[in-house]
Amino acid sequence: MQERRRAKISLAQISRELEVRPDMLRQWKRALGAAPATSSGGSGSARDEVRRLPRELDTVRMERDFLKKAAAYFAKEPR
Repeated sequence: MQERRRAKISLAQISRELEVRPDMLRQWKRALGAAPATSSGGSGSARDEVRRLPRELDTVRMERDFLKKAAAYFAKEPR
């Protein structure tokens, strides 16, 4: 939208192109303006989530592998 503003395209024109009401665009703009900006352009909580997910995936994989081994152990015929 920044590029559009520089090109002097009105909010009404943009809302017609996007097929949304102009007040919705204003609302989105205010919401984005209130959100803390980060160097990557995303929110801080999203970055934290991306950092956390690989660790959680490793934990879940270890648990899965353990459960597979336990199921195989208990599925063996008694001798």
